Amino acid sequence: NCVEVEFLDQFSNEVEFLNRYFFKNIRENRCWITAKAAITKDGFISLTNSAPLQITCEETEKHTHSLRASHMAICAGAQTVNADNPMLTVRAVIGKDPIPVIYSRNLSVDSESKIIKNSPIIFSSSSDTQKIKELTQKGANIEVMGENFSIKESLQLLWEKHRINSMLLEGGADFIASFMKED
Repeated sequence: NCVEVEFLDQFSNEVEFLNRYFFKNIRENRCWITAKAAITKDGFISLTNSAPLQITCEETEKHTHSLRASHMAICAGAQTVNADNPMLTVRAVIGKDPIPVIYSRNLSVDSESKIIKNSPIIFSSSSDTQKIKELTQKGANIEVMGENFSIKESLQLLWEKHRINSMLLEGGADFIASFMKED
């Protein structure tokens, strides 16, 4: 038996949006990226001393947690992890916790960070076997890349090896800018 299918062009935008993760995976062989940043009216996301800055309300917090629940992974840089010690879990809404992903080229991420307990994938170009062993024993999955690996390479690996179809960025301005720079 065959099922007859008719494509209705007037719904193409909705179809594209609903299937954006899948289409990114198939078309570009990498995961979909969403960047999230809370920004003050005058354009800042943190204080000058890099201290955390609470600029959102409860409603925004729920939206952030909904975004987390709608992505397979959540990503931050080692600098954010070390400065804020975030859990990056879903708490304000009902939903599954995303898989944590950390970028730490020199493996400077603190092995005592809360997020390490959630078995993160850590991208690094470090070959520090002692640090790799320490993080691995605590549950981290270390992906050692080439010295000047690109973000696109890591996104491709996230899709091909780990089958992560979507990732939410929750990092500082420089971190988010590095993703935007590589498109």
